[in-house]
Amino acid sequence: MDRAVPHPPAPTTQILSANFVLRERLCYHGLDAEIHRFLGTFRAAFCLYTMSTIIVLSYATAILVAYLVGAIPTGYLVARSHKNVDILQHGSKKTGATNVLRTLGWRAALIVFLGDFAKGIVAVGAARVISGGDPLVEAAAAFVAVLGHTFSVYIRFRGGRGVSTGVGALAVISPLTAFIAVGIALAIMALTRYVSLGSILGACSAPVTLAVAVVLYSQPPAYLAYAIIGALFVVVTHKDNIGRLLKGTERKLGDRVRV
Repeated sequence: MDRAVPHPPAPTTQILSANFVLRERLCYHGLDAEIHRFLGTFRAAFCLYTMSTIIVLSYATAILVAYLVGAIPTGYLVARSHKNVDILQHGSKKTGATNVLRTLGWRAALIVFLGDFAKGIVAVGAARVISGGDPLVEAAAAFVAVLGHTFSVYIRFRGGRGVSTGVGALAVISPLTAFIAVGIALAIMALTRYVSLGSILGACSAPVTLAVAVVLYSQPPAYLAYAIIGALFVVVTHKDNIGRLLKGTERKLGDRVRV
């Protein structure tokens, strides 16, 4: 018996079948492309989030380090180790080099000044390393170090007036500005024998010098912001000195305090 020979599919059936397969493949490839596009977007967003988190944490670390370093109470520690004196109970009751000078003499005062100056250098230097040289972070760390010096967590948020630590920070940010500020301060102190007046005028000279540097030498504006805020802060911390200067009762360089 002869076998039935299968007839080839009609042309219309072949066309419909090919169209169906083609549509199926196009849908698959389209979905695959969408999935890959979504995964690529997700990976990019995740990487951006991770990097942002790392940057924020590193900046926060720089600020925290600046405060903890600035808050080290150099004057308090030197006075305690020198003659077991609580510097917070003598003179102006501040931990700065000037009060230590009047209370314990120039040797102890020199150690305190160098220690406070070094705190500013370390705080800004650490911020520069951690942030990769971000001027805004450096400026913020500089001011936070001054805040730490004035409101130290180690001695119940007491401290000094922020001048030496502020100058140390300024020496890293703009060495020339720091040099000019210190020169003006020393000149005023030599002429008037008022440490407070020299400190105030020296601090107030920093924004002027840095403003020129920003305009002429493209220094970061964040540095100028630090100089302005820092100068205002020094004026505020010296408000009692300013009152005594106006009354003519401010202590002069060389006056001693009984211990």
